[in-house]
Amino acid sequence: MLSKSLDVVDSEEWTAELGDAFGQQIPLYNAYAEERNFAFKCLGIIMRKSTKKDFVIKHIDLIFSTIKHLDQVEREGCAIAVGYTASSHLDTVLTKLESVAKNDMGKKSSGILSILKDKTEVNVEQVKATLMLCYGFVVLYSPPSLIISRMEATILRTITPYFPTVKDTSVKQNLIRCADLIAQALHPDHLEQEYKFSTRGEFLVHMQNYIKAEPTTHLATETRLLAMNTCTNLIKLQPQLTPAEVFDLVQVCTDSLFPLSVTGLPPRKAKEENPAELLEVQVMMEATFNAFYEVLKEILKKDRTPGGLESIFKHLGQWILSEVEHERERALQTWLVVQQFYLEIAEVKDPQNLENMGLFLARLIPRCSDPVTRIRQLAVDCVHTTLRIALRLEGNPLDHKDQMVDALPTLKDRLKKDDPNVLFSVVNDLSKKTLQQGLLDPQSHSSSGACVVLNGIMKLRGGDIRAKVEVFLASLYEKLSQIHCPQTKVGTLRTIRTMAGHHLIPTLTSLLTYSLPYDENVVEIWRILAQDPNLSALILEHFLELLMKSLPYEEKPEKEKPLKTATIVPLAVTYALTEFFQVEETQENVLKLFPRLFAALLVRVGSSVGVKPPKSQKPQPEELKVDKKKKGSTSKETQKIIPIEVAIKALRTFLEHTQMTDMLEHLEKEGAWEKMKDETDYPEAITQLARSLVIEEKEINVSDIVNSLTSALSSLYESQRVTVAAFFAELINQQCKGDKSLVQLVMNSLLGRLVDESHIVRMLCIRGLGNISSVGKEQVQTYATTILSAMMAGMDDKEDPEDNITIEAMSGLSRILSEIQEEHIRAILINVSLKIRPCFEK
Repeated sequence: MLSKSLDVVDSEEWTAELGDAFGQQIPLYNAYAEERNFAFKCLGIIMRKSTKKDFVIKHIDLIFSTIKHLDQVEREGCAIAVGYTASSHLDTVLTKLESVAKNDMGKKSSGILSILKDKTEVNVEQVKATLMLCYGFVVLYSPPSLIISRMEATILRTITPYFPTVKDTSVKQNLIRCADLIAQALHPDHLEQEYKFSTRGEFLVHMQNYIKAEPTTHLATETRLLAMNTCTNLIKLQPQLTPAEVFDLVQVCTDSLFPLSVTGLPPRKAKEENPAELLEVQVMMEATFNAFYEVLKEILKKDRTPGGLESIFKHLGQWILSEVEHERERALQTWLVVQQFYLEIAEVKDPQNLENMGLFLARLIPRCSDPVTRIRQLAVDCVHTTLRIALRLEGNPLDHKDQMVDALPTLKDRLKKDDPNVLFSVVNDLSKKTLQQGLLDPQSHSSSGACVVLNGIMKLRGGDIRAKVEVFLASLYEKLSQIHCPQTKVGTLRTIRTMAGHHLIPTLTSLLTYSLPYDENVVEIWRILAQDPNLSALILEHFLELLMKSLPYEEKPEKEKPLKTATIVPLAVTYALTEFFQVEETQENVLKLFPRLFAALLVRVGSSVGVKPPKSQKPQPEELKVDKKKKGSTSKETQKIIPIEVAIKALRTFLEHTQMTDMLEHLEKEGAWEKMKDETDYPEAITQLARSLVIEEKEINVSDIVNSLTSALSSLYESQRVTVAAFFAELINQQCKGDKSLVQLVMNSLLGRLVDESHIVRMLCIRGLGNISSVGKEQVQTYATTILSAMMAGMDDKEDPEDNITIEAMSGLSRILSEIQEEHIRAILINVSLKIRPCFEK
């Protein structure tokens, strides 16, 4: 009314008289802040109408001389009045405000424009707060055509230094209000032109710093609320926020808001709640969260793609999993608000898929069985909205009806009950469409979404399915052969790996019962497990334990010689190890276990010579500890399995994986791999293996391998003892890489098996002891008596049908005699001659 009255009268003189009259009224409202606020605004309108510079300056001085800077209501009246005045007298107002900034902020200033006479009467920080708010309204009410140039030349230069250094709460809050007003003023709708606010990023950083400075336990002030409102208006400006800016802003807001106490009051006041104070804080809390929602909505307006949704959701995921109830509830409530807004503003030009639906549902569905009823119901609403968004993006109208999706809200009544069985059934119902057949969905995005959900649930609740591991693995294995989308297949394999992370031994136990040789899908399961360094280390240890404890084969008496039949467990482990050795990520773990793995594979080769394939693939329950009712899967391809070839491939792949290139070339050149397959020649192949290991691979620590093999020299199985004896015999021949203490250890081990029931083992022990001649004269002199006794015992072996032991003993003796001194042989020369004499008669 005042503004229009001034326009109608249109008299400069009358305007000045009215202004003077208002000026005289202002002191009368000293105790009435609201009334003085209104009087200031009226005076501002009159100054806006006036064309007299002196009149304007006089009444600006009057306002500053009478305002109570401690009162925010009066401060706002003053700032708005200055803003009104700036719409007609911009440069005059800026000059006065700049003068205040320069003069009144000094340590001994006499006051604002010489009006504030005593510094003790006016707090400088409060004056600064008023000044900052004035600048904000000046920008908002000034002519759009002028403000851009003045903004960069004067206003920003004046106010910017205060942003990073402010400590006083009132100054900080009015700086925030100033930034908010500037953001409103620079909006294209106000400026009527496009303008890129170059310092917008700095303003956002300041707002975030102010938010971070607030306590996360309670709402102390409205600083958080004001800063978030300002961020909303800053986001509206050009250019669009970068992904990094969006990330930082959302993270700062969530970290500041979600941990707040339920009431918003400090913890110490929980027992002494004042109803009035509680109500005030609750109102502020609601307003602050609404301001946060507006920030997120503005971010979505700028990026209406599914990626825009995900940029927000990535910050909510951790809070949805929080152990604190109200944090989970706030995160879900926020996500519901965001999704509902997105559903309203989504623009579908071309049908598209909600590619990250699986990611969203994977977090949401487990919350449908949350201990808190309110959280369960929010989770169902979120799932419902997620599915509606997916339908909308596919090109369906907003009011599209889908029987399955529209039925979800009915689950909320069932969720009011805390019965675990009821909650499980609800989650199961939620998962039906997404999971049970979702992996086989012909649309790749849908099957991938189902897969992400499955993996998410497995991560969160996988610990609860121990009893169902076998069934779950069988179901996923079945689906693997039917999945067409590569991405879904990889995701399903990762779900199995996640399950293994919860229940490793049950998963391995079940996997080792699958048909041999492994089909493509089982191979991929082993390889996905191998890609996780932590899991692969545990799996390799478990495999080594199984190989050590499992029976290598079963023996049945036959006319000529016993029939050896391979057992499933070590055979399955050997196949699995071969796949592990073909995965690059396992190399570090394999190298750490090199001695034990080499020893285990070497013994495995020896255990497989002359062994027939298994008749069935039913594992031994005592070995794998699986349910006896489980059917052992019998493969039609069992007859194609040749155990020795499986073992050789595992060893060969192991050497390739550990980059034993020179050793592999040597073995290939000597034809060792073929000799390993022959029951007669395989000891010679083991000899060549030991020789190539020592000669070609200088970095290998042989002593660790010996330690891992020593126990097998006392094995119940002849083939294992033969293997180790052949290996040890050649190690002595190669001087154990110059390790004298190791030579003694190996020699003692061989001496202990001179009474072995196997004549082949005895022969190899004699050979190894004879190889002492290769170690050097000093060592030969040391062990001369022991070695000579062993050689003579060998020549006298009564159970040597083909005289192989005798020949080895004579060969060893001839080499030993050439290395020892005469006095060592003189005393026993006659005995040696008598032992040799019968050999000439054979």
